[in-house]
Amino acid sequence: MFKKHAYLMLGATMLTLFFTIVILSCVKVIKGDIRNKSILSSLETSKDTPFHNDYFVSFEKHVRLDKNLMFCRVGEECDNDKLETTALSSASGGVIGKYDGRYYAMSAAHFCIDDEEDLNDTGENGKTIELQKLIIVHFLNTATTGTIEKIDKTTDLCIISFYIEQDSKRKFKNIKLADEMPVIGEDIFTISAPLSIQGMGFRLHFQGKYGGCDPRYGCMYTIPATYGSSGSIVLNKKGELISILSIAIIPFEQIAAGPHVSEIRNFLLEFDKETGIMLY
Repeated sequence: MFKKHAYLMLGATMLTLFFTIVILSCVKVIKGDIRNKSILSSLETSKDTPFHNDYFVSFEKHVRLDKNLMFCRVGEECDNDKLETTALSSASGGVIGKYDGRYYAMSAAHFCIDDEEDLNDTGENGKTIELQKLIIVHFLNTATTGTIEKIDKTTDLCIISFYIEQDSKRKFKNIKLADEMPVIGEDIFTISAPLSIQGMGFRLHFQGKYGGCDPRYGCMYTIPATYGSSGSIVLNKKGELISILSIAIIPFEQIAAGPHVSEIRNFLLEFDKETGIMLY
């Protein structure tokens, strides 16, 4: 159902259309600034929303041009300015659980899936060069690398995990999965990074209404969404997970759609059977 509509994935080409700044094809991955040295900082969340700021995460997909250079996690003694990459796309997401010190976030499968053309280049001798993909995770006031754990193309669901050494013992409550979809017209909530707009000191909260489900589009929401909003988890008024944002009805970008909560449940059950990790 997703093929007929524009995916919300943000590519480097789209950035040039929406910003007045010049985006170079080769960018440097900059290590996230740390407040209070190596301590992760939270942002206070209003009581008017069930979506806690700490659960938001955004992603960038890069191709690493030099395999001999590694991305430095925050707190390590190394210089990310030396790491040269090419940005491919970005997406939003939400942490849904923590297991054995590792965070697990949900996002959109179309962000996680590789385009063969993006991971290959032609060298001076005409031979194909394999490039290495790098998933960069922006979480709270830090940045680290992520690992794609599971993808389902049919439902457009993806799980990305990441680890932060300074925060490995931090308690983190898993997001509860809703038993059923809301009643049509009920409020729904999300945090996203449309057009890759994200930062340490702010969160972009969006609120809309649940519109029901349709076999052509999926489950629909009257909520703003555009490139970069892909993968934003959608919560009901109780703060329970019901969906993610997968598509927008372009050019009217006030309607978005995504999978049914039952599809997310089946996806997470499969992940539990494969790994022994239950995330809800």
